[in-house]
Amino acid sequence: MGKDELLKAVRNMLENGTLSVAELAKSADIEDKIVNAEHTKGLKIMQDFQDAGVKEPVAEFNAMRQKLGDNAVTVYNATLDTEFGASAKDATGAETNSLREGADLYLKGVEPAALAESVTAFKNTALAKRLAGNAADVNNPINVIESKPVVNAAEVEAAEKEMRY
Repeated sequence: MGKDELLKAVRNMLENGTLSVAELAKSADIEDKIVNAEHTKGLKIMQDFQDAGVKEPVAEFNAMRQKLGDNAVTVYNATLDTEFGASAKDATGAETNSLREGADLYLKGVEPAALAESVTAFKNTALAKRLAGNAADVNNPINVIESKPVVNAAEVEAAEKEMRY
C-alpha cells in the first residue's frame, strides 16, 4: 500500500467515524501537538485580555490581589479603631487598650465580608462586655493616670489656716 492509498484510507476512516484525529495523533505520539477545546478557550481568554489592554494577566492579577489584601488590612484596622478605640501602647510596647486587643484576637482571620457581623458577635461576648466595662470604669487602674501634684508649701499653709477658723 502506497502513501496515497494509506492517506485515502485514513481520510475515509476519519469521515466515517471509525478513526478520530485524537486517536491518529496518539498513535503517532503527537497528541500534544493537537489543539483541543481547552486550548481554544485559553486562546480566546488571552485575546480578550489583549483586547482589554492587559499585557501580563497573571502579573496584573497578582498585583490586584495584593492591593485588595492591603486594603482589607486597612479596613480591618480602621474598623477596630472605630469600634474599640485606637491602639495604644505603654513604654514597654504592651497594648494598653485591652478592649481593642481582645477584639483583635477574636477577629483575627475573619474574612472581610464577615467583619461587620463578627464585630457585632464579639461585642455580645462576656469578654467584650467585661473589657468595655473596665475601660468605662474611671477607678480601674487601666484608666488612672498617675501624676504627682505640684504643691506650693505656702498655699498649703494658707489653706490649713482657713480651715482652722
